[in-house]
Amino acid sequence: MKRKFLCVALLSLILMAKAGFAAGAAQQTPAGFDAYRGVLDSYHRLITTNGMNAQENTGETGVLEAISGLEPGQALTTLGYAVLDISGDDIPELLIGLIEETGQGSSLGSQVLAAYTLVDGLPHFTFEGWARNRYYYIGQGSFYHSGSSGAAQSQFGEYRMSLDGKEMICIDFCFTDLKDTNLEELSLYHNVTGKWEKAGSEELDMSQNQFQQMEQELADKVQMIALTPFLAYEASASPVQARWAKDALADDAAYHEFTVDTSDAQVQVLLSCIHEVKDFKVLALTITGADMEGKISFESRTLYALDSLTPGRPLLLQMTFFGDVPSYGVSYRDERAKVQTFTLSLSGEDGSLLLSRID
Repeated sequence: MKRKFLCVALLSLILMAKAGFAAGAAQQTPAGFDAYRGVLDSYHRLITTNGMNAQENTGETGVLEAISGLEPGQALTTLGYAVLDISGDDIPELLIGLIEETGQGSSLGSQVLAAYTLVDGLPHFTFEGWARNRYYYIGQGSFYHSGSSGAAQSQFGEYRMSLDGKEMICIDFCFTDLKDTNLEELSLYHNVTGKWEKAGSEELDMSQNQFQQMEQELADKVQMIALTPFLAYEASASPVQARWAKDALADDAAYHEFTVDTSDAQVQVLLSCIHEVKDFKVLALTITGADMEGKISFESRTLYALDSLTPGRPLLLQMTFFGDVPSYGVSYRDERAKVQTFTLSLSGEDGSLLLSRID
């Protein structure tokens, strides 16, 4: 009986191997790419560092599974992204997916590991997939969903992305489970809620072969998506820039202002951004140690905070640089709500301003 349950749990993987992919792949559009820059930067950083220091953040589960044990170069060719309108509202979504086929200068995949849309011009997380919770694109804004939670519990179904791209709507949900407390009998169920609940589901009167054929028909609809490998992605610099105020601040510009310290060697530094960043902070930094490779660790204390720093209103700092070791820094939350922290210092070569990331 255990063998029978295992066969059912592995069914969806077998179906995907047999499924006939559509010849025409869904194509990307350049529109909306800039709005997703921060999200793409975050995934690129996650992949190139092989998930080092990764936290449990939304949208990362499947990506971390995919790159586990891979060298960064291999991981960058295993994962890709696409920017295209999936929901049909003329606002492009961002899909992070597994590259399954390559050739003739193209990379194709159907399994989606994370999806985002734009709300008021900013990235909004929609769904994620991983080994036991897989999504495959089948066209027209719909996805074949397949997964399992144990040898006797497997499921498949169809989900459609809402018109605004913000949620997934269940069209059909079929699953297997033990019949009551009988450990020797497996029952088949269906609902349109997407919930793994026998009480609110219809028990199907059909054979397992018929049940498997239902999933096969859905798997046969899977389409390939044209993906750009992360190997080809050029990560952008931090959206926050540090410049000398005398060179960058216009006479009539609106800006925030904060005095960090009041020493005689005080200078004016302008912090600006190419797009809005949330939870922006100016930090006092104190060295707490260094590793064998000379990498310094810091403790931080918030000196000044803004709900957001915007392109139209930079922040003017009155401050002093004390020696070669950074005394100050900045932090903000990126599009995926991750805190990004940087030291603010002077270049030892030409005296220019530097923002250096703290991992």
